[in-house]
Amino acid sequence: MTNPTGTKSNSSQLPPINRRRSLKVAEWRSMNNSQRIARAIAAGVGEFYIRDQQLPSCRTFCLPEKFSEINLRSAFICGPVGTGKTWALCCLACDALSAGYSVQMINFQWLQLEVRDTYKQSATETERSVLRRYIEPDILCLDDLGAGKEIEGRESEAARILLYTLIDQRYYHAKQTFISGNLDPRSLAKRYDERIARRIREMSRVIVLKNPIKPILRSKSCQVI
Repeated sequence: MTNPTGTKSNSSQLPPINRRRSLKVAEWRSMNNSQRIARAIAAGVGEFYIRDQQLPSCRTFCLPEKFSEINLRSAFICGPVGTGKTWALCCLACDALSAGYSVQMINFQWLQLEVRDTYKQSATETERSVLRRYIEPDILCLDDLGAGKEIEGRESEAARILLYTLIDQRYYHAKQTFISGNLDPRSLAKRYDERIARRIREMSRVIVLKNPIKPILRSKSCQVI
């Protein structure tokens, strides 16, 4: 097939990143539902959030309209316990997978445990290799920031260094990052570090969830494609 200029129009002429995404979208659409669910779980989406064998999606939850506007920006999603911040991250992660992005989702406390495991004598990974796993994906969903144990109102130095390194590297490489937490942006500086708070403010839109998100009644029209 040729376009009006007489040249062929196909995915091979797309820029490398767009071509890779185009191939990933085609691969996703060729999968059956079980394969899609397995891919989402491998990316870190919790099985608890996969209901009735249907992946969570921004189209199947009453999320604020702002969620449809952040496809080109990172986001910091905050709000009280029970408002659905993790649900929101799962929705964003699955929608990103269906759009051909590479995605990784992780709870910040679990990430700290993964890093600590690299200090064991029997460790097979280094701290750098663990961080690389969360720096390289197109999209990172970092859940439950600020839920860890604090000392005199602050996170431990190790937690602050880890978070700054991760956020700074994703900022440096212009990677999209979705973060959820109970802290509001002003509390981030007190709990972690002003540099961390500034990086997150610079790279993200802040979305506050005040009321619990509710699922729309499931139907075939709501499935991720």
